[in-house]
Amino acid sequence: GVASGAPSPLAAGATQTLTLSGLNPRTRYSIALKARDEADNTSPVSNVLAADTDSTPLGPRIFHATPDGVGSDCGSLQSCLNAAANGDTVELAGGFYTTPADTLVDDGMGNLVIANMVVRSGVVIRAASGATVRVDGGGDRIGLAIPAGLADVTLRGIRFDNCGVGVRITGGAHHIEGCTFVTGLHGLVADGARLDVTGTRFMEYGGEAIVVRDCSGSFTDCEFWGNNY
Repeated sequence: GVASGAPSPLAAGATQTLTLSGLNPRTRYSIALKARDEADNTSPVSNVLAADTDSTPLGPRIFHATPDGVGSDCGSLQSCLNAAANGDTVELAGGFYTTPADTLVDDGMGNLVIANMVVRSGVVIRAASGATVRVDGGGDRIGLAIPAGLADVTLRGIRFDNCGVGVRITGGAHHIEGCTFVTGLHGLVADGARLDVTGTRFMEYGGEAIVVRDCSGSFTDCEFWGNNY
């Protein structure tokens, strides 16, 4: 892109500065100059300077995701999850999220299964205010996978529909708040994790609504109905 706000030229040999703002953290930029004189003659491109922005953002960021990527900060939802760092928030606009991440994940039941989403860092993933967010697993996919080695992840206000496994968690300490798990084979499958689940519903599962092994934590104000197990 072309930077805006270039200063008016000074006399030849004078030093001038231009501040580039609005850059992304943890990103390499290439910077070069072109000059134009009063007769509108344009110089060749100068030598190119490569520079990396600071690896630490000024504060937690909010990434806005949409089901089809239109109006999203990152394109696909998975791209937002890939870009987010510990402490950031990924906020989902209303609608159906059905696109798989093309990542195979151990579903905890002896199978490798494609996941719709794979979390990469300790983030908050939440529905936008007033939005109905539905993650559809197409009958056999994992809705969302939280692999081992991540900082705390919080899921808030999201509905997981028709998934082989709604949420698959391996290790860590994570929070599920005000979510809904509906139909499919399993709602939540977790191994070796601390789970704090509040105000969440598990409904109409053909298999076990919850499978937890070597886990600790609590389930508070949750509802279970219409499940086979």
